[in-house]
Amino acid sequence: MGGIDAAASAPHRWVRRRAARRPGNGRRVLAMLAATVTATTVTVSAPAAPASAAFGPVPTASGPVSPVPGAVVAPDPAAPGSPVPGPVAAGNCRIRAFVTNFGSNTVSVIDTATSRVIRTIPVGLGPSAVKVTPDGTRAYVANFGAGTMSVIDTVDGTVIKPITVGATPIAVEITPDGSRAYVANFGTGTVSVIDVISGKVVATVPTGLAPIGMAITPDGRRVYTSDAVANTVFVIDTATNRVTKAVPIPVGQEPFGLALTPDGRFLYVTNLRSSTMSVIDTRTDTVAATLDTGKSPRQAISSPDGNFIYFSSAYFNIVSVIDNKTLTPINVVQVGNEPRGLAILPNSTRIYVANQGSDTVSVIDSVNNDVVATIDVGDNPIGLGIGCVPLPSAVRGEQSPGGRPRPASPGRGTDRRPRPGAGKTAEGDGRSPAEQTGGQSGGQREHAGGEIRSVQRQRQVVRLDRTAVRRPHRAVTGRPRGRAVPRASRRPGRAR
Repeated sequence: MGGIDAAASAPHRWVRRRAARRPGNGRRVLAMLAATVTATTVTVSAPAAPASAAFGPVPTASGPVSPVPGAVVAPDPAAPGSPVPGPVAAGNCRIRAFVTNFGSNTVSVIDTATSRVIRTIPVGLGPSAVKVTPDGTRAYVANFGAGTMSVIDTVDGTVIKPITVGATPIAVEITPDGSRAYVANFGTGTVSVIDVISGKVVATVPTGLAPIGMAITPDGRRVYTSDAVANTVFVIDTATNRVTKAVPIPVGQEPFGLALTPDGRFLYVTNLRSSTMSVIDTRTDTVAATLDTGKSPRQAISSPDGNFIYFSSAYFNIVSVIDNKTLTPINVVQVGNEPRGLAILPNSTRIYVANQGSDTVSVIDSVNNDVVATIDVGDNPIGLGIGCVPLPSAVRGEQSPGGRPRPASPGRGTDRRPRPGAGKTAEGDGRSPAEQTGGQSGGQREHAGGEIRSVQRQRQVVRLDRTAVRRPHRAVTGRPRGRAVPRASRRPGRAR
């Protein structure tokens, strides 16, 4: 077990066993999933009493599609008249997938149109989760090992500023209006609330022992967070930033991921240790049903159209698909090793899966449920976020008429440390230690051909690439000017 699992599991002595990987696993898993769910007629009615074998009656999604955990719902540029949050016009943004590489401390940016990594951004230690703001201009990255959040300018790929939160942040969600970011701090048992405009922590909410999963309702009024040690789910009122229920919602063993249906009616909770999924009715905040998945579900996501629920099983290298109308398993897709985070395109045509064990991202065609692309990223990818990033020319008020970035405004990185030659911050800009060395030494320091050379104020021997230039001066030759030098003692290309 590597990456964040080992760090999170050690304090609580969680014991997990990786199943043997054998050919034909997908078919056996599908058969097992189908056997555990009783076929029922789904009608739109009040929720049924809790059940362990089958879901109760669950209504289908209705109304406008809203953001769901794991995918920031951004408009599809190909769809005419599709609204875009913020100051960006339709068609002026491109959908990008952001992948947190826990082992290499970077974020890979994938162009979803070409399935290629177009940028790699250094961030803090052990990035575990990422979410993109609704307007697509910022990406918030939870750095599990650093206890910070890295805020990325998605347009130019620079890290604006780090924000200190609680210990070992492991999940992040952003409100639908883009005003607040909620961060689950696994090590301190709290949730940090960040004001997006000022970039400051405005509240810290005590929750349970180890918050690990998060979800925000489409109306932005409530935040749900799962506690992997207490086996419960807490509910936070975003108006007061306080836990609303005196007694949290009990679920299965080791709840991990959370996924809300697009209408916000039901919350799916993946229980890793008990291999089940709890279904919470958000109207009453009680468990309405429990599904026996049989395969240690880790992360889950609902399609934006509300038709399907996807969940990853890291120990079996699969992603399972559940029909949200009939609540029955319909397919199992074999992906890379140890699949973790999930993200889905706004039009529900592609599902992106971060494979921690194989350092790749699998792209699933949701129509045929086949892997259509495998993308190499950094070490131990575990988190995914999707957003529609505006084109540089579409960002209003961010650039001067000359095309140069405007000075940082308060709350947007006033602590930037400029360096010669580029307007990037010192955090995560990828510079070498030699490039970060400022000031003067022995006259002045300049960068030439990838080496640092020293040019003395007085005339002397200047060595460049192991060659020397002879200056006719006593300080160099050690002889008075005009004195002849025996020919036999001369060595071409070397100064005496």
